[in-house]
Amino acid sequence: MTQTKNPPNYLDPQDWDAFRHVLHMIVDDVTDHLQDQRSLPVWQKPTDAVRENFSVPLPKEGIGLEATYHRFRRDILPHLVGNIHPRFWGWVVGSNAPSSMVGEWLAAFTNGVPTIFDDSSLLTEMQVLDWIKTLFGYDEKASAVLTTGASESTLLALVAARYAMLGPDTKQHGIQSTDLPPRFYISDQTHHSSLKAIEILGFGRDAIRVIPSDENYAMCVDALERAIFDDRDAGFNPMVVIGTLGTVNTGASDDLEAIARLCGAYNIWLHVDGAFGAWAVLSQSKKHLAARIRDGIRFGDSLAFDMHKWMYQSYDIGCVLVRNGDAHREALRAHAGYLTQIEGTLSDSGESLSDLSVQLSRGFRALRFWFSLTSDGADAFGQTIDQTLELAQYLTGKVEAHDRLELLAPTALHIVNFRYRNNTLSSDELNQVNHTIFRHLHETGFAIPSSIELGNAFSIRTSISNHRTSEADLDEYVTRIVAHGDALTDV
Repeated sequence: MTQTKNPPNYLDPQDWDAFRHVLHMIVDDVTDHLQDQRSLPVWQKPTDAVRENFSVPLPKEGIGLEATYHRFRRDILPHLVGNIHPRFWGWVVGSNAPSSMVGEWLAAFTNGVPTIFDDSSLLTEMQVLDWIKTLFGYDEKASAVLTTGASESTLLALVAARYAMLGPDTKQHGIQSTDLPPRFYISDQTHHSSLKAIEILGFGRDAIRVIPSDENYAMCVDALERAIFDDRDAGFNPMVVIGTLGTVNTGASDDLEAIARLCGAYNIWLHVDGAFGAWAVLSQSKKHLAARIRDGIRFGDSLAFDMHKWMYQSYDIGCVLVRNGDAHREALRAHAGYLTQIEGTLSDSGESLSDLSVQLSRGFRALRFWFSLTSDGADAFGQTIDQTLELAQYLTGKVEAHDRLELLAPTALHIVNFRYRNNTLSSDELNQVNHTIFRHLHETGFAIPSSIELGNAFSIRTSISNHRTSEADLDEYVTRIVAHGDALTDV
């Protein structure tokens, strides 16, 4: 009898003990790195030599797992963005809870694909989505799906809004089949992903009305009402208002209750961008803030948010919730023979998450969030959010108490905008000094804030969405900023 010869296996390890050795090494190194973060620079600019190492030809033959890992340690790890470091305060970038990291590793190991399949990866995502819907006050008729982040979530929410507000004909004939030109309303503080989503959907910049913000950087509701009235009078169709819980520049929140009254009166879809601000519902020490955010969420027809920001998850993971789940589902449903669900087989999930997303093949994002919530509990994340809110107020107090620092915007959530000041300098000179301080912080690797222009002032924008930050970090931060500013201005 002829024996069948097995084909060669080119990708699995030839030596499983050697593979195990490398994994153990990685676990030890990662644990040490997380423990020692504060002693390391937040960021190091890649050198010319490092850049050269990323210009090599495609490797025809591999060098092995251990040698590849050593190259990672040499060329990649020291030069990453640094957001796991306690003094990374740039943009609104999450710091990655270890429980999420473990969940992400296990998701990569299992290679789960939660979509039409009747398996535990889909059960995990549905469980996570049920928790989220309950937390944010969405009922069983609402739809929900995990995404790559708030940008994709916003796009999906506006697809559902297009279907609900313009009708199913748009799915067949496109937006040119509508009678009146649609209008979208955003504020001058709205995240750019909303503009991008509107453009992607084919409506164009001409369909967007930008509403000014007030002195607290929230949308002016009176100006919004005038714009809606004028547009209706001019023959436009006011279709969507995008309100924000936690603007990216200052952390301000729009008055969603007042905006919702306008949307109800004029039959307009209200989409809420809660990219990070929505998670303030978990606050335990600031009940008034949690209640205000929860009230704002309940007024929206749809909600977009992230978990890789203020919920400290590994990148990338976000979510979209839509109250009119049927509109969401019908707007994105597509039939294909190979997606037919056959009872009693693997392809018999009942609910197809591909009908709620642009993706058919989807990564097992839910596992990292399920792992964190199951391992750490929601209260731990609420307490961590409270800590970052308190640290933002701590930094705000230090800025307000210092005669050479100036607060540039109200601290609404965890974002503090301030600058070094010297009353002998002009506005342009102050901007140049603060720009130099900002560059110095990055170049030395001590801290990574981001920046924003508020009015005509260059702001050192400090987003404390980092669960590893301490008061001592902020004390040294202020000391270095003032010392460098004084050195630049000969104080």
